Amino acid sequence: MFESTKKAEIWAKCGDDFFYGLEGEKKDYELALNFYEKAMKRKHPRATFMLGLCNELGRGVEKDLEYAEILYEMATEYGDKDAEKRLATGKVMVPPPPERIYECETENDNEDINILDWRMI
Repeated sequence: MFESTKKAEIWAKCGDDFFYGLEGEKKDYELALNFYEKAMKRKHPRATFMLGLCNELGRGVEKDLEYAEILYEMATEYGDKDAEKRLATGKVMVPPPPERIYECETENDNEDINILDWRMI
């Protein structure tokens, strides 16, 4: 994975932490927006969709339906399926929090698996 893509993925996950209140974080839509914007600038599909959702719902920012629509279109171009559904149906939907997939390192099946904290990647 390219360094830029890796950073975007980390920022998107941090955004999710603050949007949904995951990983022991309190919900903070303004912080979520900051992370989603960073990831969106690197063309991260989910972060771009979530940024659109925040703008449409007015979470952490004043409602801006026009900008939300632009972000949904961008997210669709980047391959986000939730953005495609939103544009096709016109229905607002807040997707469930994404499952965490952690990178693991192991030499063989008999060794302990070392889970790397995604914040440290």
